[in-house]
Amino acid sequence: MSTLRKRKNKSEGKRSPWFVRNSSRKPQSSFSTFQLRPAAIRILRGMGLESGDSFEEQQLWTLRDLGLTYTLSEDDDSEPSQNLSGEVAEDIPPEQRVAFVKEILRDYSVSDIDSDEFYRLLLSIDRGSDNPRRDLVEFLLSNTPIDRSHVEELVADSDSMLTSPVFGALVCHEFNKFLDGVTNVGTGYCEPLAYGDEHVYLVHMNIAWDLNPGLCEFYLDFPDFYINEVVSHQRPMGEITVLEQIHVSQFFADARKMSDTIGRILQNGFTDIESIVIVPIQSLSNQEIGHAFAFEE
Repeated sequence: MSTLRKRKNKSEGKRSPWFVRNSSRKPQSSFSTFQLRPAAIRILRGMGLESGDSFEEQQLWTLRDLGLTYTLSEDDDSEPSQNLSGEVAEDIPPEQRVAFVKEILRDYSVSDIDSDEFYRLLLSIDRGSDNPRRDLVEFLLSNTPIDRSHVEELVADSDSMLTSPVFGALVCHEFNKFLDGVTNVGTGYCEPLAYGDEHVYLVHMNIAWDLNPGLCEFYLDFPDFYINEVVSHQRPMGEITVLEQIHVSQFFADARKMSDTIGRILQNGFTDIESIVIVPIQSLSNQEIGHAFAFEE
């Protein structure tokens, strides 16, 4: 278990004003005291931790993998977290795991997080109690046009490859973060089908992901052990397949809200469609979408 401490005296030299004591029953590291860089202090304090509060070792190893801790030893080899036990302390509330993940994802994208321990934390949240998991899923979807219910419905669908609501929400979260500021999603391989106040629903050919300058750079490099746990079977471009399934589900739900009749026509006419993606209107390089119909609240 790891404990956050505030230094009583003024920090000097390499000593940080806050530090961590690690006291595992099965020590995996030659170091027991870790100094904290400002970002690590912000993350742990953002979780609501005070001096003397304990938190999970997995959270410490995640911070270490991100380069946010250091020791006073000159021969610090920064052992990788893969050599650690990955045990989860039973007396740490699951809400704290969620708070930690939120703080990390406020500062980092998935592409920045090269830490197996972080993904083990995600799995522990997935397999834990409902309320903390839903809290994390809603946080991840808060910057997207996706409702939590559609992610959870896909997880419950035996034909879906998605088995983890956290993974589905994380993919949507990262896709919308990726699209921030993108203004070159061309319509050469995509056709606007509908639009709302802020988003466009595009039907696209699969090659759009490879040839469209606004989409082709979207890629998430998840650890293999994590992918094996959160999808039912492997497919090429797994995270994109999951993204499309969720966006299709959201599209049909929005269509049904617009009109029961149009919703049924769309549902029956596009039963097998798996190539809808929802993007912000401002991301289109071609703004001519007048032939698409509108989803109005």
